[in-house]
Amino acid sequence: MRLPSPLRPGQLFLTVILAAGLHACLAAPPVARVSSPAGVVRADTPLRAAEVAAYLTELKPEVLGTVPHSISRSTEVWVQAEPRLYSFPGGLHADAEGLWAGRQGRIHLREGADDLKRTLAHELVHASLDSSWNDLPGSLEEGLCDVISTTLCPESAARLRAGRLSGAALACGGLDLSLTVTVPASAHPLGFEASYTANIQLTNGRATSTDPLKVFETHAGLSSSSLGSWRKREFYGLSFLLVSRIVERAGLEGLHEICGGRSAIRVDRRRTCLLELAALDGKRETWRRAAAAELGPDELREIALMYPDFIVDTLARTMARCLGGGGDPSAVRAVLSVPESGAQVALLELPELHAPLHSRLLALLSGEGGLVAFETAAEEGEDRQAQ
Repeated sequence: MRLPSPLRPGQLFLTVILAAGLHACLAAPPVARVSSPAGVVRADTPLRAAEVAAYLTELKPEVLGTVPHSISRSTEVWVQAEPRLYSFPGGLHADAEGLWAGRQGRIHLREGADDLKRTLAHELVHASLDSSWNDLPGSLEEGLCDVISTTLCPESAARLRAGRLSGAALACGGLDLSLTVTVPASAHPLGFEASYTANIQLTNGRATSTDPLKVFETHAGLSSSSLGSWRKREFYGLSFLLVSRIVERAGLEGLHEICGGRSAIRVDRRRTCLLELAALDGKRETWRRAAAAELGPDELREIALMYPDFIVDTLARTMARCLGGGGDPSAVRAVLSVPESGAQVALLELPELHAPLHSRLLALLSGEGGLVAFETAAEEGEDRQAQ
């Protein structure tokens, strides 16, 4: 996330009137301060400040070496319970994990961010782009920052990719998954092999899906955006999908050649060029299928862990159907897959699901309203939908 660009001259008078009041409301800097070759880091504890200072020292030269047409700016980093410039709680930054405040030359990070190092990498990209990148349309700068952060922080790349790609699919109608549960004859109470498939669709719960081309017009990454959290997630996902496919095919320079300040391509032609380079068009279904096709086994595993309650409930019900009220659950094989990409993950090999699955399966097999309410599905399986 980033703050809006400096105000135009016509807005200066209002800014002067507000300046004194806003200055009094500025958030106080965190108490612990650590200097590093790449900049100053402030946090609530010296240990956290030193940790982030080490990240900053590592990442800043890597960002500058990765991003073409980048510039090294004096940067200070604040690690806060909630990233914000002002002392009053909530507001525009309430759901942000990080933000770049260009006029202050400062990065603000959320203490409890999903991955503090990756969030810092994302914000460092914002901080390092020179003015030739200013013509990136809509939300594409967020996609650029995400793509580079996954390159520099590969240990957490799968989780971010899973969130962004599922967000893109949800924006365009939903993500289709398939769950196949197989019980070998040796484990079935009647001595024969049983296999059932549940078709799962993850949706955003809205009657209408998002026009993916709005990603070229909607500035989801600006702190002034009025979008809700889920809508921001969708546009971040669409931007990541678009930019990652462009970078895969033409590199960062290819993206810059189309959108850079000295691009020879007319502004009204750039959207078409970007879509062609990403092998996308204006159809929601094209974007939905493209997002699903990018999901590999690592991303699918992360998606299963993002929706554990629904995945566990679907898995337990399908296992109960296969076991028929008896048999050996430990011999069951359960595979979650993405039809568009062919990616698969064996759900029973995910230790995070073992305890909730055991509890849910026990309830179903003991008849606590589970199997009674579970209508018999057709042999080929059943469809389930999550929102």
